[in-house]
Order: sequence, then C-alpha cells, then structure tokens
Amino acid sequence: MSLQEGVGLEIEHAEYKERYSIAMAFSDGHCTVVDFEPFLSSSSSTETRQFLDVARFREFRLEWGNIVWGDYELCFPLEDLYTAKLIKKPLLAVAEKKATYGPSKE
Repeated sequence: MSLQEGVGLEIEHAEYKERYSIAMAFSDGHCTVVDFEPFLSSSSSTETRQFLDVARFREFRLEWGNIVWGDYELCFPLEDLYTAKLIKKPLLAVAEKKATYGPSKE
C-alpha cells in the first residue's frame, strides 16, 4: 500500500504495543507499527521529551483521524505515521533568495 494523492486518509484504530510503539490501522486498510522512541529521545524540546515518560506516552488519543497527545503538544503528519518514518531532527529550510518586506517595488 502507498499514499495516494487526493485520497482521504485517517487512523481508524491505534493500540499501544510496548515502550514507545503503537500499532495503527488506517482507513485504506494499511497497518503499521510506529516506534516513537528515536524521535522522542533525539528531541531537545522539553515539551516533546515529556512523553519519554511511558505513562504520559500511553495517554494518546485519536482525534479527527490523527493520533495526538495532551493539548496537541505532540502530533505527526499522517504521511510520516503511515510510512513509520518520523523525522528525527528538524529540517532546516534554506531561502533561495533574500526575503523582502513591505509594499512591492515592481
């Protein structure tokens, strides 16, 4: 299975497995187990690292077809969950040209 452009997708079921792993079933029939430990342990954010406490990690819920923790303190793009490939470190965006502010001078 793979993500298809224009197809609505949501998590229909999520079940805690062990440590920082959660099994998920998606609306298109795809199932996967996501290990969140590498993401959580590599984060420098105290807001994210609080979920290294397994008891807090287990308090996830499904909302609007996505898995969330707390008051949306932790949530992920569905594509990352679907492929079970969470970004471990934030990506840096590089501007291709200098940004301009204010009225356009064109």
